[in-house]
Amino acid sequence: MRIVILSSFPPLRGGISQFNASLYKALEEKGHEVLGLSFSVQYPNLLFPGKRQDVDRVNTEHQIQTERLLHSFKPSTWKKTAKRIDAFQADLVIVPYWVSVLAPSLTGVLTRLTHSTKVLGLIHNAAPHEAKFYDKPLFKCFSQNLDGAIVLSESVKEQLKETCPKLPILELRHPIYTHFGEPLSLENIKKLKDHYSLDEHKTTLLYFGLIREYKGLKVLLEAFKELPSDFQLLIVGEVYGDARHEVDSIQHHPRAKDIHFENRFVEDDEVAGIFSMSDLVVLPYLRASQSGVTAVAIHFEKPIVASNVGGLSEFILVDETGVLVEENNVKQLIEGILKAKDLKPKDAWTRLKSMFSWSSFVDNILIYMDK
Repeated sequence: MRIVILSSFPPLRGGISQFNASLYKALEEKGHEVLGLSFSVQYPNLLFPGKRQDVDRVNTEHQIQTERLLHSFKPSTWKKTAKRIDAFQADLVIVPYWVSVLAPSLTGVLTRLTHSTKVLGLIHNAAPHEAKFYDKPLFKCFSQNLDGAIVLSESVKEQLKETCPKLPILELRHPIYTHFGEPLSLENIKKLKDHYSLDEHKTTLLYFGLIREYKGLKVLLEAFKELPSDFQLLIVGEVYGDARHEVDSIQHHPRAKDIHFENRFVEDDEVAGIFSMSDLVVLPYLRASQSGVTAVAIHFEKPIVASNVGGLSEFILVDETGVLVEENNVKQLIEGILKAKDLKPKDAWTRLKSMFSWSSFVDNILIYMDK
């Protein structure tokens, strides 16, 4: 089968880009001919809240051949991209969707296709966590060009059914990321903890990924005040927007000496080290659809403490690989962290990894599109 993935790819940064590269490789391994069409310009700098849009180093497993044809705000490139898809004579076009600012360009490409092909939306978020008035109409225009949709959680499925009641939907789960490599040795973990000024004798909590209001770092910082002194907190991720409040909260925290904060984007080759030296991963989100952080935590076999919002619960074997708590509830978060510290998952990690493999994810997509 000839398959196009129309979306972001490395060296563009972010979880969606990594997801698409892993999907590309999984389809290729199944013997399909895959064309990755990416953005030459994804966001205008004025609309991008981070410091930069490209990574410095592309993961070796994600060094794939893609074509950067699409400019999000230049209609001439939408026509050019559509012509490339027509020339490829694709049997299937997969279009990941996660933010409405890119909807005009994606819609612009799909409406210009002349070759008969199936179009499948891979909907990470149908309704953004930080909603704007234009999100729904832009998504509705985009969705009218789809023959079907894949969602990665029950909550997104419900959002999609409300907006597009007649659209066929396949509900799958976010596959486990494996491209970050293996955990570090004990010797290298000790060296890395020294580098990060972490106490090797304390339990290390990890808050990882973009720092945005809806991801609940404030709640974790409140909970950390009441945790025993043998806990330390590692926060690694770039603050989107004004970092002053988050920085001030940490600097003036009563346990600031037990908090290590890295306000920056993390390259792929750093991820194994960060997760290897952590004991628990905490996702105190106020809202969520699903999270790529859970896929990384499962790969490195780190118990998860997460708010019971969106689809986060669907990636946790409760009281085996993690604990669920009520969102924005400091007391429950404290209790959940203390409980998770004593979890012994045993064979639960193997069960999770087999449930959420890239191979089965791709098989389910192709079975669905053949119907």
